[in-house]
Amino acid sequence: HASKLIIKLSSRYRSLNVFITIEKKHIKSFNSALSIIQSPYFRRAYLTTKLEYPQ
Repeated sequence: HASKLIIKLSSRYRSLNVFITIEKKHIKSFNSALSIIQSPYFRRAYLTTKLEYPQ
């Protein structure tokens, strides 16, 4: 019943689409993933976040 957070990671230099679905109870894992995404390796990446709620 927890809301899910979907991350779409895109890079203009390579066709990279990464979808990560994490429940709110795993927010620590989400923060870890976000830290990796924000690292210099993904410096040129675009990050779009969307909240999905169950129906």
